[in-house]
Amino acid sequence: MNASTAARNGQRVPNPPPQQGTKPSNNGHQPPAKPTATITTMIVCLPDGLSREPLTAHQLDRHFGVSGTLQPRFWSKSDLYLWQWRRLIGRSKAAKNQPVWCAGGPARLLDLTGMRQGAGMGAGIRHQLWQQAVQGTKPAQPWVHFHTRHVTEPDKYSYEQAAADFWQQPRVTAMRVHNAANIGTPLAVDELEMLQAGPWPTSTTAR
Repeated sequence: MNASTAARNGQRVPNPPPQQGTKPSNNGHQPPAKPTATITTMIVCLPDGLSREPLTAHQLDRHFGVSGTLQPRFWSKSDLYLWQWRRLIGRSKAAKNQPVWCAGGPARLLDLTGMRQGAGMGAGIRHQLWQQAVQGTKPAQPWVHFHTRHVTEPDKYSYEQAAADFWQQPRVTAMRVHNAANIGTPLAVDELEMLQAGPWPTSTTAR
């Protein structure tokens, strides 16, 4: 059984294992479970002189060697001219009082400041929700702690035992209980380290 990986702070770290109902076992010699790299989201930056045709034609597999589809992840600025709207890639239909989403375009046409402020506000709300869900529980060890021990001593500490020890932590259990009762506002267990690090400031002031 392998654990998938994600890039966090410039490093690949194993994601939490899928929860299973089987009991942990440790029969004899077991090789360590090595994570395999998995890319779920990729942001491609192109210089001004390079053609945007590979992106607009949805030919990611041919030009970048990856299979995938374009997703609207960026906000575009609202005060654009018609010819500027046409330079955006994968622009979605505008909704009332909502930002216009697109899959990309020239950086000067994207509302990166608004996205940063919106992400900060959303993160603050999510952290407050998480604090309410795990109130009274002890800080939990991240999955990488158990996975590292398994890789170091695969014969003594099986992958199944590591997964069971991770999921049985009271704080992780509290997050699972919240997710079961609140399907619309789930708390991602793979964000455990970030949530335990504390809320980030939503804005900064420079002088």
